[in-house]
Amino acid sequence: MPISSMETLYPGWLSFDTLTASFTGTPPITETLVIRVTATDTAGASASTTLKITVTPVTSTDQITGKCEKVTIFPNPTEGLINVSLDDFSDKTALAEISNLMGEILHKKTFENSITMDLAGKPKGLYFLKLKIDNEVLIRKVCIK
Repeated sequence: MPISSMETLYPGWLSFDTLTASFTGTPPITETLVIRVTATDTAGASASTTLKITVTPVTSTDQITGKCEKVTIFPNPTEGLINVSLDDFSDKTALAEISNLMGEILHKKTFENSITMDLAGKPKGLYFLKLKIDNEVLIRKVCIK
């Protein structure tokens, strides 16, 4: 059912698209917001939910080389395939785990030196790559575009 009205009790920098049911915006400061969304259809029925949005400081991935201390991830952002190589861990065995933002492991593989991981078919967005090498754990962000 199409949404006929919606309460707008969120900051001015945040907008809601009723056609795609998605929020967009660029926050001016780091903060945590609790937003209650209530939608009412043309028959007058309504439903609501509360969302917690945590705005964190800006971070980025190196889109040119993907190099980030001891590990190279390329390309990042990716459209599916990513290459991971261990720069400072030659001849070591690593466990690579790709997880979503909820912490669910989507892909897991053991490798030495380098690996190509296929993330094609996964939804666009941000994921975490966790590498376990001996007693060290490295976590990097991977973006699927």
